[in-house]
Amino acid sequence: MAGTLNIGSKTLATHSSSTGIISLESSVDIKGNINATGSAPIYACRAWVNFDGVAINGASNNTSCIRGGQGITSVSERSAGRYELNLSGSFLLPSIGVCVVASCSRYDFLSGNDSYGDSVETGVYQVTSTTSKIRLNCGHSNSTYDQYQVHAAIFY
Repeated sequence: MAGTLNIGSKTLATHSSSTGIISLESSVDIKGNINATGSAPIYACRAWVNFDGVAINGASNNTSCIRGGQGITSVSERSAGRYELNLSGSFLLPSIGVCVVASCSRYDFLSGNDSYGDSVETGVYQVTSTTSKIRLNCGHSNSTYDQYQVHAAIFY
């Protein structure tokens, strides 16, 4: 179905039903609209997730622990504090040039449980180009622990 995306009387994009292509109007100032100045390019986050690593409770391909995200279909717990993110569909990662930004915390905002203190170290254990999965380890002092707050964003 062909169509246009408008805000007020301003056309931002058009869609061709014959090709399926969405074309951005040349007059749209994306950099200006997001307060990005200068000539440096803008890079977008390709996938992100916010999940409860305690609620996952050893499950595989869990979706109920995901609070929000895009591009991540499920999270699996490999062991305490060790998680595997499953990317959606045919989302294959390139073999180089992937940046995963991750953080985790034992603080439970809902209950106020802060038994393990502040945020802990997070490491990206494995990024593979053949399985569309990312592994995260969350822990402190060479040990991993289940985390109430786990967040990851994938750029490439």
